[in-house]
Amino acid sequence: MNRKMQKPLVVLALIATLFASMARPAYAVFDKIRFATDLGVAFFAFHHWVYKPYKEGAFAAGAPHRTKAMLKGGAALLFTLNRLKAANNIVHTTNDPLLKKIGASLDRVTSSFSSVGTDLKAGKFKPEDLSGMDGNINNVISGAGNAGIKVKDVPVEIPNS
Repeated sequence: MNRKMQKPLVVLALIATLFASMARPAYAVFDKIRFATDLGVAFFAFHHWVYKPYKEGAFAAGAPHRTKAMLKGGAALLFTLNRLKAANNIVHTTNDPLLKKIGASLDRVTSSFSSVGTDLKAGKFKPEDLSGMDGNINNVISGAGNAGIKVKDVPVEIPNS
C-alpha cells in the first residue's frame, strides 16, 4: 500500500472509531435527559397541584373550592404516577450505571404513589401519606443529584384550570 492511500485510511479509521465510541454514551445521555424530564414534570405536578394545596389546607373539609382542588389533585396524582412509571421504565432498561443506582429509590416512590392512589379510590385519605411521598421524592432528587443528574420541577399546566 502506498503512502497516499494510507493517510486517508488512517483518517477514516480514526473517524469511525470516534463515532463508534460516541454512539454508546449517546443513548445514556438521552436516557438521562428523558429521565430528568419525566421526573421534573412529575414532581412539579405533585408539588404544585397536590402537596402545596394540601399544605395550604385546600383539601380540608369546608375549604373554599375544595372539590375543584381535589379534582386537580387527583388528576395530578394520576399524571405524576404515569411519569414516574415512565422514568422507572427508563431506569430499569438503561445501560447507564448511574441511572441504575437510582432504581430502588424510584421503585419506593412509584409504589408509594400507587398505594396512595389505591387508598384514595377506596375513600381513604391519610395526610401523612403526602408528607411521606414528598420525602421519598426528595430522596430520589438527592440520589439523582449524587449521580450527576439535575432534576428540577418542570412546569406543566392543567388544561382549563
